[in-house]
Amino acid sequence: MLQRTASRAWLCLSCCLLLAVCSPAEDAGSAGPLPHEQVSGEPDVEDLEWGSGSSLLHLLHSFPADSPFITETPEKPVNCTQRFWLPPSPPICWENIAGPEEFAKSRLLVLQNRAALQAVSTSSGVEEGGVSYDYQAREEVQGIRSEHQNMVETMQTMETVFVGLAEKRKEGKDQGVLTSMKEHLANTRDAIDGRENMVNHLERQFSTLENNLLNMQLRLSKLI
Repeated sequence: MLQRTASRAWLCLSCCLLLAVCSPAEDAGSAGPLPHEQVSGEPDVEDLEWGSGSSLLHLLHSFPADSPFITETPEKPVNCTQRFWLPPSPPICWENIAGPEEFAKSRLLVLQNRAALQAVSTSSGVEEGGVSYDYQAREEVQGIRSEHQNMVETMQTMETVFVGLAEKRKEGKDQGVLTSMKEHLANTRDAIDGRENMVNHLERQFSTLENNLLNMQLRLSKLI
């Protein structure tokens, strides 16, 4: 009786071990060949382009052992209190993570947005990595200020030239007046000299007349 019970227990234990060994192999065979990304552990190049980021499996392998992503098992259900933030997306649970279709739609939206931004940048004349609008505005303001400063300096120079010309013109007028006054004074001096000569001549004539009158008076006195 005891030997039969031990044989039955040994048979059950052998069956359990056989099932445990065969189940992972069958699951792996039914799952099909692993993709290149699962074999190499590296993200696919196609997933990395256009800013779509790393693939889901690569992200999963890059997290530490205490990752908030938890695999659900019958003995251990998913704890949705542990959440992972993917900004600007709301907090999501591992069981509600986006699948391939959602990722494809998101990637399409990213490509469309990138194309729209590229079109706006091209139409506005600002290429990616080029000069920003703020820098262009500052350059234009600086150019306007420089032109205004040049105009102010030109106006100041013209005002200085005009003032100098006015002073020279004024000096020319004063010089003409002074020359005219000098000429007038010279003519007056000549006239005075002429009158002095006339006075001297008249004095000489008066002296001669006086001498003649004295001689005539002497002669008359002798005759009387």
